Amino acid sequence: MAVPAWGAPIDDALAAYAGGNYAAAMTVAKPLAEAGDARAQTLVGRMIHLGQGTVSDDPLAQVWFLKAARQGNAEAQLATAKLYELGEGINQNMGEAYAWAATAAQLGLADAVTYRDTVATYISGTELAQAKRDAAKYWDDYGAPFKK
Repeated sequence: MAVPAWGAPIDDALAAYAGGNYAAAMTVAKPLAEAGDARAQTLVGRMIHLGQGTVSDDPLAQVWFLKAARQGNAEAQLATAKLYELGEGINQNMGEAYAWAATAAQLGLADAVTYRDTVATYISGTELAQAKRDAAKYWDDYGAPFKK
């Protein structure tokens, strides 16, 4: 099924997704994701996680989220944090959940601030100290270079 060309290809994919046309969204987004587009990688990860237009597969969703997260995509960083917290697609790791949420929060994603602070209440002081060190490294690698 063809998707009308309204703008940039990722905008076409997002419009198809918003309209509930998941098959068209995936058809447009997946090649962009494979080519390294972080917004497309986030969209593909979300669709795979939720089983929209494809079979739900959390390990594969996490692969896409991590690719985008490492390119400074705050939405993907928060999605990565949530999968780590829940142990969906990967082993549960609250420290990783905190570190990724903290990075997304520093990039300005408001939902990530609350999420980071909530995760912090579920881990010990020692784990939180390590998570904060990890968050600082993630910021240096996956946040600061992408801050606008």
